[in-house]
Amino acid sequence: MIIADVDNDNRSDFIVGATLSQKVHIFFNDGNGTFTKKTIPDSKGFSPRSIATTDINNDSQIDIIVFDDAQQQVIVFLNFGNRNFTKYMDYSTSIITNFLTAADVNKDGYADIISGYKHENMIRVHISDGHENIFVRGNLYPTVCESNSVTIADLNNDDKVDIIGLCTFDNKIIVLLNTGNGTFVPGHTISTGESPQSAVVTDVNNDMKLDLIVAYPGSDKIGIFLDDGNGAFTIDMTYPTGRGPQYIVAGNVNDDDKVDIIVPNMGSGNIGIFLNTGDGKFTNQITYSTNANPFSVAINDVNDDNQVDIVVAHLNSVGILYTSCP
Repeated sequence: MIIADVDNDNRSDFIVGATLSQKVHIFFNDGNGTFTKKTIPDSKGFSPRSIATTDINNDSQIDIIVFDDAQQQVIVFLNFGNRNFTKYMDYSTSIITNFLTAADVNKDGYADIISGYKHENMIRVHISDGHENIFVRGNLYPTVCESNSVTIADLNNDDKVDIIGLCTFDNKIIVLLNTGNGTFVPGHTISTGESPQSAVVTDVNNDMKLDLIVAYPGSDKIGIFLDDGNGAFTIDMTYPTGRGPQYIVAGNVNDDDKVDIIVPNMGSGNIGIFLNTGDGKFTNQITYSTNANPFSVAINDVNDDNQVDIVVAHLNSVGILYTSCP
C-alpha cells in the first residue's frame, strides 16, 4: 500500500494491490472524510505482488508501476489526470520479482526501477532514458543472498541514492552503494541473526545520520541499527511487538518532532506504536485494535487536520485510524 496525492488536489490518496481480487485499487480522497474507490483499467485478472509510484514521464503526474506475479511482468500505468490511468508499457522479467521500487539513481531527471528476484542472488536496476523504451537497459548486481524487499536512502551522505536489501531467508541485510553514475558497488553486509521482513531508514537519535529499523515477524520484534555515517550499521536495541509484524513505517505521530515507529501485528489483529523518548530509545508498544490480519500500514494526514493518521491494509479491507487532538 502506498499513500500519494494521485490527482494533484493536495489530499492524500492511497493505492492498494489486491492480490485476492487480482486488481489495483486507488482510494481517492474526497476531502470530507470519504474516499472514492476506483480500479485501474487493465489491472483486472493479474496478481499485484509489488507496487511503486513515481512520475515516469515528467508530466507532474504520479504514475503507478506494478509487478504482475501471474504473468511475471512489470507494467507501467500512466496518469492522464482527472483520476484516469492507462496502461503504457510492460516488460517481461521471466522470473518472479520479489519487489520493485523507483528512484532517480543516476540524477538525470528520470525515474529508474530497482527490483529483486525470487531465488536469485541479485538486484537489477533498470535505467530510464526518458523515451519510449524507457526500461530496456538493466544492470545486474550480484549479492550474497536473495533480497525479499528493499529500501533506498542516501546512507553515506554523498547525495546519491543507495540500496538496502533484506535477505529474509539468510538473516542478512545487504548494502549497495551508488557510485554516482547509476552504478553500484557492494557495501556492508549485516548479519542479523533473525529473518528481516521489512525496513525503514530514518534518523532516530537526531545525530544527522540515517539509522535502520527492521521488522522480524518470525521472532515478533523490531531491531534498531545505528548508522556510523559511512554506510555501516551496528545493532542498538530490540523491542518486542505483537505476533507477526509484517511491515514497518516511521513518522512523528504525536507531534513532538521525534520519529516514532508503527508496525502492523498481523497475527494479533492490531497495530503497535513505539514512541520515541528523545534519545533514540523507544517506549514499549502501544496497541490499537484493527480488523483481522493487518499486513501493511502507511501514515499521512488524510483528513487535513494537521494530525498524522494511520491507514491500515488488511487482506480484504482498508481502514483508517484517525489521530485525535489532545
